[in-house]
Parts: sequence; C-alpha cells; structure tokens
Amino acid sequence: MPLRLLPGLLLHRMIPSNIVSLFCDFTLVVVAAMASSLLGVIGEFEPSTETFTVYSERLDQFFVANNIGSYPTGASEAVIAAAAKKKVAVMISVIGKKTYSVLHDLCSPVNPKDKTFEQLCELLQQQFKPKQLEVAESYRFHRCFQEENETVSVYSACYIWRRLAISGNS
Repeated sequence: MPLRLLPGLLLHRMIPSNIVSLFCDFTLVVVAAMASSLLGVIGEFEPSTETFTVYSERLDQFFVANNIGSYPTGASEAVIAAAAKKKVAVMISVIGKKTYSVLHDLCSPVNPKDKTFEQLCELLQQQFKPKQLEVAESYRFHRCFQEENETVSVYSACYIWRRLAISGNS
C-alpha cells in the first residue's frame, strides 16, 4: 500500500526507511535550492533612461551572476539548447510589457521565444537606437572654436576636416 510522504509524492511501504529519509533530505535540499533568490535585480527596460545596449550589458551580467544560460564544458547539444532557451525566457520575462510588445511586433510572424538571445538583442538595439538629428549634428559640427590650450595647427586641421566632411555630405 502506498504511503504519502509529501504532497504529490507516493512511496511504497517496502522501501527501507533509511532510503526514504535520504530521499526526503535530498528533496528538501532541491526545494530549498529552487526557492533561493537570485543575485541582483534587473528591472524592466526603460528607453527614456538607458539605451538597450546598456540594458543588454546589465542583463548579461545578471545572467553571469545567476548562472543563467551557462553549461559545463563538453555539454551535449540538448543541454546547450536548454541553456540558450532559458536566457531567452528570462529576457522575455524581465524586459517589461511595453518592450515585449515592441519585440513581439518586430519578430512577427515568428514568436520571440523561437529566436536566439542574440537575435532578440539585435532587434531591440536597432529599434531603440537613439536617432541622430542631422540639424543638431550640423549645428554642433559648425560650432567649432579654438580652445585655449589648442594650437593653431591643431585647430586648422580640425577646420580642414570639417570642410572635407561638409563637402562629402552635400
């Protein structure tokens, strides 16, 4: 007759008590390890406060600190694939609703979970890359003054390069 030791765990009375005790100890260790918290906090991606490149660098370090996506040397293809899938799953879980919605639209018709971590990062980096305004860049470019510690030769070289750049942009 089976005996219920933990919820969902059935053991037969014929199993020696020392093995049952060992199994219970092992189960508690596994449950305790699964319940342990992660190191660090990675919040949702906020395009108003950081670039996606910076966010992905922080996300990579979060993965390193928590052994997410890591696998032992000589691991099988299945283990490597599972580690890669876990990185994608964690990324999708932490980037936030708005960013996931953008990512989902960028990946369409493919589901984001079916792409690699690197592919997802590339898509989001391109999407959230700061746009350079040509008028603002032109203003900064033409607003060149000789600095106090700058020699005439250095300033004139800068001026020549600016003139060449202007002629190349027309």
